[in-house]
Amino acid sequence: MFNYCLVDAEKKKKGFLVNVVLFFISSYQKVFDGRPSTCRFVPSCSTYAIESFEKHGFFRGFLLTIKRLFNCNPWGGYGIDCVPDKKGKLNV
Repeated sequence: MFNYCLVDAEKKKKGFLVNVVLFFISSYQKVFDGRPSTCRFVPSCSTYAIESFEKHGFFRGFLLTIKRLFNCNPWGGYGIDCVPDKKGKLNV
């Protein structure tokens, strides 16, 4: 899969909760693999969630994922939406 954000994934030790969440998201992706996507954003919400949990850890990754899911509606945005860097604070 092509990474539209062109950001190198930071290798950091993941906690237990992050590994559990990543397992469920990966399982979800495998179940729905091959079906037509109706995603309004690139990367898809599940890929965005994996990147946010890997990059920011459980709590901030959870908040970023929830924020993204609330934007995924007919009146929300569309286009390329990359996981933000660690700099700055989260605007929820």
